[in-house]
Amino acid sequence: MAAFSVSAHDDWLPVRSWHAKRTIDEYATGTSSTFLFAPIKTASSTGDFIVNGFDVGPCLFMHNETDPFTIHRNKVHVERSGHSVVLHRYLSGGWHGVAGDEVIERRPFEIYFSDQEIRLKGMQEKAVMQTVYVSKEAVGLPADQLYRIVRFDLNSPIGKCLDALWNDLFRLLLRGVQHIPEGMIEGFLACIKISLGTPAKREDVRAHARAALNRAIRQFIERNLDDLTLSADLILHQFGISRAGLYRLFEVDGGVRNYIMARRTLRAVIDLSRRAQAKGVVGSVAQNWGFSSTPNFYRAVNRAFGKPPKKLLSPSALPPNASRVTSDFQNHVAKFMSRTA
Repeated sequence: MAAFSVSAHDDWLPVRSWHAKRTIDEYATGTSSTFLFAPIKTASSTGDFIVNGFDVGPCLFMHNETDPFTIHRNKVHVERSGHSVVLHRYLSGGWHGVAGDEVIERRPFEIYFSDQEIRLKGMQEKAVMQTVYVSKEAVGLPADQLYRIVRFDLNSPIGKCLDALWNDLFRLLLRGVQHIPEGMIEGFLACIKISLGTPAKREDVRAHARAALNRAIRQFIERNLDDLTLSADLILHQFGISRAGLYRLFEVDGGVRNYIMARRTLRAVIDLSRRAQAKGVVGSVAQNWGFSSTPNFYRAVNRAFGKPPKKLLSPSALPPNASRVTSDFQNHVAKFMSRTA
């Protein structure tokens, strides 16, 4: 069921759209204002990045299909786009990374909110992803404050409204409409504002306590990934939790040992993606991230990605001296960011 009905009295906003199939180099150029990009080569990689962009009033909507890649957002990117926020939804694939010692996992069909002022790094899987960029001002947030990463509750009444409006808007945009009702955009922004400012209606103390403990343990693991003594026993001692309780927290991850190995492998691949061609870097990265030996690191990467490190990571998509290809994506994002600053 549609979340929004249109009346004859509605004002309409023009849609400025662009659509393209981009190469790795062109996609890296187009995203360079928002993050550093390094491609990951897997058996499912095609080398093509499909970009669909829609500039509508205060919002920039994106529907992209991409190969796997790593992301780094640093000080320069924050300075360019820190006045805006972004909402993500993966239709397939996902994102795994870290902001400081905060573990970030984005899974299909959820809607995530993130402040563009947050520095982060991570890896995106081969994915179909929908994204909405909007200024902080448009959703009622002070521009000089830093906001946490949020996963919206799509089962709440306002979450269901946000979910329905999201689906309606992207369905219309991908259909190729030339105008969107202004009231539809206003309703979409209102749902975001309420979702960000309304506390949960029902409080389950035990569930909140478990969630807080889960988060604290994962942060502890993230801070100590390079420590070879990191183990389930160390975590049990640190937090005073039972072995059965620890297992339940990490059951979805295949156990705490598998989780630690997966996080070490991910962080090492992200690190390696920025300097994959340097001599001796694989052994150095393996040691830095707590692997007991380079062969163990090779086996872990091969299990996780189906390829050893050197075959997984291609040379930097944009060498320092390479001429940069201009793209519609880059131009539209730059114009949007300057307009909302």
